[in-house]
Amino acid sequence: MTMNRTPKTGPVEITVTDQETNKPVDATVTFDGVEVGRTGDDGTLWVIPLLGSHELEAKTESGTVTATVTR
Repeated sequence: MTMNRTPKTGPVEITVTDQETNKPVDATVTFDGVEVGRTGDDGTLWVIPLLGSHELEAKTESGTVTATVTR
């Protein structure tokens, strides 16, 4: 999972790829346990996280990746 940040108040691009093939995968994305969307076939989802520090999770059929996002 990678994150591409924009200016402080802008959205964050989340991209989820298969670790072995580097191909994009569909993942369910949550912030602090609340689903905010799915990445879809292109493996990408744009979200606007809340201010502060929050737990980001991307869950696929083959596993889960977590990260902390601080704004």
